[in-house]
Amino acid sequence: MTIIENARKQVFIEVDPKRLKRYHPRRRVTSRKIYAEIGDFFISEGWEVWRRKALSARSKVALDEEDIKALVMRLVMQLPWFNDCVTVFDMCNIKNVQQFDFKTMSFMSEEEEV
Repeated sequence: MTIIENARKQVFIEVDPKRLKRYHPRRRVTSRKIYAEIGDFFISEGWEVWRRKALSARSKVALDEEDIKALVMRLVMQLPWFNDCVTVFDMCNIKNVQQFDFKTMSFMSEEEEV
């Protein structure tokens, strides 16, 4: 049994759009719509979300194993297609997040972010 550290989390999710057609047979399903749907869920849970080709989300507070299990249960309940259509669901602990400021060519800590 793996012990999940009580820390902020980041998830990376990829979805197979072809599998989604089984759940949305009458409407045109695009990756953009699906990632927006997943992103809306994480935003409603208080996470920060950004999208590129797939979806990444970052918790704003520390979460433990029970918090993660409860979150995933709510996600699957809200998006019934999620279990069947997600091809990647990676989660990692994040401790020190820094952004790089290209103007000053230096790293900023979270407290300095604007």
